Amino acid sequence: KDTGYAGNFLKTIKTKSAGFLKYSIMAKDFYPKIDSIYVKPSVGYAVFNHYRIVDSMGNNNGIANPGERIDLYIGLVNNGYEPITHCRLKITASDSLINIITDTSSYSIISPGEIKENLSPFNLQLSYTIPDGYEFTLFLQIDNGTTKYDTVKVSAQSPTLLLFTQKYQQIGGIYKVVPVIENQGHFSAESVCAKIRAL
Repeated sequence: KDTGYAGNFLKTIKTKSAGFLKYSIMAKDFYPKIDSIYVKPSVGYAVFNHYRIVDSMGNNNGIANPGERIDLYIGLVNNGYEPITHCRLKITASDSLINIITDTSSYSIISPGEIKENLSPFNLQLSYTIPDGYEFTLFLQIDNGTTKYDTVKVSAQSPTLLLFTQKYQQIGGIYKVVPVIENQGHFSAESVCAKIRAL
């Protein structure tokens, strides 16, 4: 057709889930038109949005650190058309460095497009040996009429102590050795004690 011609194309499509539907319009001797449309559920549809850590029983820095018992809040957003009136979330983990103490919580009414956090916090105990930059995976089971599954990765910060150098001083037949330790981690180390021994 000539430039400027417009037309309509109608096709019924049955989608399996919410999200972006990619489509291509192709015609001979023309560049294809590639775009996407967002398929929004006709009912309430809760999905993961963010997480928030409250570690007031630890150092209160909002970050997962070794040995802390943390409260975890998980934000869900309603991507559907209808309000979500009943929503429960259960978290699990298959990680020896994480102990989930409180694994289930509920949500107040979530309006379309609104983000809500759980009413009561999830509670987790972190191992004292959790390494710096370690990400542990939480598996989410979201129930709001239908059951959906998702995952979220939570990052931890720990001190990483390495011997940088050592200084020594000879006093008669005695050597006084002072090791210099460098913290290459992302969290401060407290009550550090060094011990040396001969091989």
